[in-house]
Amino acid sequence: MLRNPLTYIKLWFLFQFLLLDVNCQMKPKNRRDHTATYINDKLYILGGTHLYTDGNFFYHDFSVKFNTKNLAWQDLSNIKSVPPIHYGAASARGGETNNTLFLYGGIEYDPKMALVYTFDSQNEIWSVPEIKVPDISVNVTRKNFLTGIVDYNGKMYLWGGRLVENNNLFILDTIKLRWENGSLINAPISRFSYGATLLSNQNIIYMGGFRLGDELPLNEVYIYDTINNNWSTKITSGTIPSNRSDFSVVLGLDGQRIILFGGDDVRNLEIYDSLYVLNLNNFEWHIPKISGQIPKNRYGHQANVIGKYIVITFGNYCLYHIQKSKLISTILININLIGNRFGINDVNKVDYDPLDGGDILLLDISNNDEYVWTNEFEPLSLSSSATTTSPSTIAISPSATATSLSPFNNSQQSNKSSLSAANIAGAVVGTLFGGILLLLGCFFLYKWNHKRNESLTLGSENRGYIFTRGNNKGQEMAQLPINNNYIQHGKEVFHHGKEVLQAPSNESTTNHELLTISDLKDEHNKKLSLQDIDDDALQYLKNEMLQSLKQEIIQNLQNNGQASSSNITKSV
Repeated sequence: MLRNPLTYIKLWFLFQFLLLDVNCQMKPKNRRDHTATYINDKLYILGGTHLYTDGNFFYHDFSVKFNTKNLAWQDLSNIKSVPPIHYGAASARGGETNNTLFLYGGIEYDPKMALVYTFDSQNEIWSVPEIKVPDISVNVTRKNFLTGIVDYNGKMYLWGGRLVENNNLFILDTIKLRWENGSLINAPISRFSYGATLLSNQNIIYMGGFRLGDELPLNEVYIYDTINNNWSTKITSGTIPSNRSDFSVVLGLDGQRIILFGGDDVRNLEIYDSLYVLNLNNFEWHIPKISGQIPKNRYGHQANVIGKYIVITFGNYCLYHIQKSKLISTILININLIGNRFGINDVNKVDYDPLDGGDILLLDISNNDEYVWTNEFEPLSLSSSATTTSPSTIAISPSATATSLSPFNNSQQSNKSSLSAANIAGAVVGTLFGGILLLLGCFFLYKWNHKRNESLTLGSENRGYIFTRGNNKGQEMAQLPINNNYIQHGKEVFHHGKEVLQAPSNESTTNHELLTISDLKDEHNKKLSLQDIDDDALQYLKNEMLQSLKQEIIQNLQNNGQASSSNITKSV
């Protein structure tokens, strides 16, 4: 048995802690009204709310294959100056190098929360930028539940939103860092939680949403021309989706269709009513052919086009709804608004079922004839079937913030180091694991040897041993139980009516003689002293092994660093 089992239990938990610390993985709670911004193979998630509100900041790596049932979220919440707890903000990718996350507005819990934050994805630094207001007519205020769209020139368009007095269109130039006003001539009525995305001709399409207690219809869509700064309206036909808000729309891979998913309306949307396609050539709606395990409808989620997939993150689904008149809707909104301030949301709705897809849903849209719900993500570089003819546009979730990957400056990206964090983590964890196994092996070898030595010591009252002395360490022995038939006397052990057993002699054993009890006691005391020496030797062995393990880890890290420097030098 182990001398102190608790020590080895602690050692195991320490190893598990080190493993988690190296990987920095986390299991985020479900949320809605968060932001999801795709930059350089990483999808960054920030904020959100549902029965609570947290300030977690994390990402998922889309450069490798994965299964949505086994996600490896990476936590960045400990980065300095992460924006305060909030939800309902808008985010987009922009900046001079197109590697910066811009965060605007949202419902804040800290009155000192800035209007705009930026995150440098290369250096992992949050900051509050100084944004110029060249025209006094530009009166930028905080809004929430709107969509941020970035065009090819790095301008972020912020139209509508909740808790605003007047309809307005703010434009943030993410390169020059200045505010502008957009035109409102022929613009639709203001709304929030709408659907919006950038088209290949640099127009922005808007649809649906929520206003004055009602979900708005989708029989009309609205086009904003970012080049000419004007609005137009298109009438839709076909199988028109029901009135809804909090849904997502993205541009298809061919640039000729809009794909709508999910949403919230006066009833519980069914599976067949959650996915629609709008043909941009004739503005006709239809329900596409789909296969795979179809998930339940969601609202308040985020949607991004990554490779050949629509990637849907988090969101809620409706368990039941009260049939809402305008009055009831207004009351429910106000209740939810009050609840939001205290971290309690949606009194008539619940979280989605984790077994129904989990944190991420994947819809393969590479085949326009049939979309496929799947759990397996495969990067575009490994897929031969996925080709994109449209610009690199990221899908927008209207419920809170949408993320749009602007195609400008796509070539200005930093080279990745050949030495990844995963390699370093693997080297460290592998070395630690091997060292622990070696240490445990030595321990069990010691215990086996210790038990073997104990078998040579004097036993309990009901057992006795007859030893023969010799010069061979491998001397055999014979064991006799002590009972009434055995009498210990003088220097010999007699047995009435039976021979005394003695180890047979061989070429390597000499000078055999029987031992007395006093001899056995002396022998036992010698064993105990040897045991103490073994303990000291074991402690020395442990210290030597830990020192050797430390040197091996340092050497592995130095070798990996030299390999990385060599690869970088070669690439240059």
